[in-house]
Amino acid sequence: MSTILVNTIKDTGNNTLLSSDGSGSVTLGSGFPQNTPAFHVSQASNNSIGNNSFTKIQWDTELYDSNNDFDITTNYRFTPSVGGKYFLYVQGILDINGDSRKQLAIYKNGSIVANTSYLHEYNATYGTSQQAIVVQTTQIANGSSDYFEAFIFQNSGISRTLVGDSTKTFFGGYRIIGA
Repeated sequence: MSTILVNTIKDTGNNTLLSSDGSGSVTLGSGFPQNTPAFHVSQASNNSIGNNSFTKIQWDTELYDSNNDFDITTNYRFTPSVGGKYFLYVQGILDINGDSRKQLAIYKNGSIVANTSYLHEYNATYGTSQQAIVVQTTQIANGSSDYFEAFIFQNSGISRTLVGDSTKTFFGGYRIIGA
């Protein structure tokens, strides 16, 4: 049996391909494919969602945004700067009281590409309730002009609250490597 012990592997241009800290943690160099751009945003404050129309979710907190591709101040959208296939996910929690339908959707360039719907039937025993809805999809982006947004819909008869909590209402995604 043979053993090769190294802590850094470099190419002929002296660029680090891979390094180890000696305890089993390995860091890949920039030449290896990365799951970036990647982002994860959430809401720190509640938002009012109008009745019977899709409302764009206005994200106000960024956990990470590897390439600064998420616009958190104006358009509330992800415009990946690298072409490829992307996994996208969004979760929203609405305070609902009464029978209603909720929908959560991911839009690409202004059109729905993935959505989910949930019919909430009111139960007087429990009163107001919070219901989570989740949608996820894989999409192709050209790396220049394609963009993704999250929208929510409810038809309870009045405006409802989209819960502002980073563990309950969030949107994220990343480039899929090797696909």
